[in-house]
Formats: sequence, structure tokens, C-alpha cells
Amino acid sequence: NTAEAKRELIVESVRRLPDGSIVELKPGAEIQVRYEAGQRRVELAKGGALFRVAKNPARPFRVRAGGVEVVAVGTAFTVQLATGAVEVVVTEGRVSVAHDQAAAIPASKLPPTFVDAGNLAVVDIAQNVDSQPMVRPISDREIERSLAWRESLLEFQGTGLADAVALMNRVNRVQISFEDESIGRLRVSGAFRADNPEGFVRIIESTF
Repeated sequence: NTAEAKRELIVESVRRLPDGSIVELKPGAEIQVRYEAGQRRVELAKGGALFRVAKNPARPFRVRAGGVEVVAVGTAFTVQLATGAVEVVVTEGRVSVAHDQAAAIPASKLPPTFVDAGNLAVVDIAQNVDSQPMVRPISDREIERSLAWRESLLEFQGTGLADAVALMNRVNRVQISFEDESIGRLRVSGAFRADNPEGFVRIIESTF
């Protein structure tokens, strides 16, 4: 039934979601994706992730983490589920941050807080459910530090698979080879963990 919600557990480091949005997971992070006709939902079960959301005003993109909901239409932001708090860094566009009404017991009566690019929002999830997020500007250097985990990524844009594999092989003891050289002419786009050739192969196999 095409109307049924689509659920998918994602544990790979970088994935393109069904709507074209990109999610990059920090090592050890896990998300669960549920897409429905009128909205796109992602549950961050643990860790942190960077989301680059494909614009679609008719289907808001909702990320839930630790009882906090972050809503975007088309933007880029990170969500980090930490002990006692959820941290949101907006690198592009604008998002709203609020306690998840479905998870809040009792439900929060506070309106959502809007957070623009260049700002950090910290939501206390250990104490009072009615506490407003603390929002402050964040410097470019702080943003770089918050995304330092991405430095081990290799990014490709329409790159021949043979060239992409050559780069992966250059930095890993585990070497990738082709049984059929014609496979190397496939084109690949995305960001991949440079130190995870097995994950790279799994993504390529599932994509093609």
C-alpha cells in the first residue's frame, strides 16, 4: 500500500533520504526514518547528525531527539543528543525548536523557539519540560569544531566510481576491487567515511 508510512533504520554514516535530503551520522549515531504523505519524520535514537533538508513547504521535516522536536522546511542543521540536553546548531536557513508534544508529560505549553543560521540552541531535557531553549550566536570557529567529526569524510559529486574507489584505497589497508571493470564507470555522489570501506561498498551495492 503506497499510503503506508515508510520506516527505515539507518546506521550508515551518510545516506540520501527518499525526498533527496542528506543525513550524515556521527560515529555510533542511529536514526529511524518515517515518511508519510504530509510530513517527514526522523527519530534520532542516539548520537548526533547533520541534516541537509530538501525544500518542500508542504511536507515539514521533523527531527525528534530526547523529547525535543526540530522542524525545518529546507535548511541545514545538526542535532546532538547529549546527557540531559539536546543541542541544535543551525548552519543554513531557520528551524523551530520545541518540546515534542507527543513525548512531553505533561505537555509543554510554551510556543516553539525559532533559531536562525549561525546560532546554537540548547534544550534542557533533564529538568523542567517547560523550559525554553537557550539560544546564542555561534562563531564560525565553533561551527567548525562542532563539525570536526566530518573531517574523515570523502565527498564526491558525479565522480566516476573507479576514481572514488582509488581514493578509498589510498587511505585504507582493506582494498576494493572490481570483478567487472565496467562498474567503475558508474557515477557516485555523496559523502562517505574515508575509514569505512566496507560501509562504502554496502552503500554502493544498495544504491545500484
